[in-house]
Amino acid sequence: MQITGLSAEDIEAGVARAQARADDALSEYEAAKAELAWWLQGLRLVDPHGADAVEAAQDPASVVTELFPDVSVFKTGARPTLRQAVALIMRDYPHRVWPIGDLTLELQDRGWLDQHPEAQKRVSDLAAVMYNAGQLSRLGRGVYKLSPPVEAELDAARGGRQ
Repeated sequence: MQITGLSAEDIEAGVARAQARADDALSEYEAAKAELAWWLQGLRLVDPHGADAVEAAQDPASVVTELFPDVSVFKTGARPTLRQAVALIMRDYPHRVWPIGDLTLELQDRGWLDQHPEAQKRVSDLAAVMYNAGQLSRLGRGVYKLSPPVEAELDAARGGRQ
């Protein structure tokens, strides 16, 4: 069937281009967030009070919105970014403490992280970035959970359910 001069192949190609652009945008966003966390960490070394002021300006609701974009992002069938995947898993198990090894296995079980020798290091590195961004709390070496403000905001969004 041909509509307005477009063939099924034209539409499929357009969908593929749009999906590639969306994937690229999410990758760029992740890179920018990692760079921001790096700069904030540097600011913390030079001016701890300045870093605290910058981080305090980001309220928990905006953190949750950033981690969990509109549901339509996930309806495309694309995998979430690794940051979103970590947050989605932790959201599914509120108040749970996550050693990096367990988190890595859960990501792989859900098909959100490929199995390769560096997978656990990748998750560990991202958890450190999320900790520096105030999204996770570090409870010990390689052990994380959602930060209390993000956890509270998620609880509120769920209507207080746990």
